[in-house]
Amino acid sequence: MFKKLFGKKKKEEVIEEEVVDSSLDGLEEVETVEEAIESNEESITEPEGIIESDEESINLEDEIIEHNEEAIVEIEEIVELEEELEKISPAAEQAYAAEQAAVQALNESDAAMHTWQTQWESFTHQAAEPARVAEVEAARSQQLEMQQSHLSERQEKLKTERDNNMDPELEKDLAELNIELETKKQKHIVNQCN
Repeated sequence: MFKKLFGKKKKEEVIEEEVVDSSLDGLEEVETVEEAIESNEESITEPEGIIESDEESINLEDEIIEHNEEAIVEIEEIVELEEELEKISPAAEQAYAAEQAAVQALNESDAAMHTWQTQWESFTHQAAEPARVAEVEAARSQQLEMQQSHLSERQEKLKTERDNNMDPELEKDLAELNIELETKKQKHIVNQCN
């Protein structure tokens, strides 16, 4: 932004120089015209030619005066613009510095937010792990309880049959089932403790 502002100042200086140069060129033209008038005055003997030359030189002088007045107005405008630019430049520098500080603060905020988001995702994953483990254990516990219930029913059924039949083969099955039931009860108690 400052390059643009200082670039304008240089451009305005160039314009001022061009206006001054063109004014000087105009003055040189006047001198050339005056010399031509003088040489014409010497060569022309008729009064009408002299009058016409005087009118032309007056017209040229009027144009040069008008051109010089325009050049002075333009130079004054350039000076006013330079003064205004000098007034604006410190504010523009402050605005640029404030913009840079805001950009840096935004970048730091974005980095902090990204870090926080990564930490939050990690925390959420860690917080969900115990709930998932508890859910798996609850399902396993429920399954073991169902097996225990099923084995208890079967044990009761076998006990009833044994009492009715007292078959040695059934007694053997019953003993095996009792052992299996006790083993599963102990495993279930150990799993609930963990």
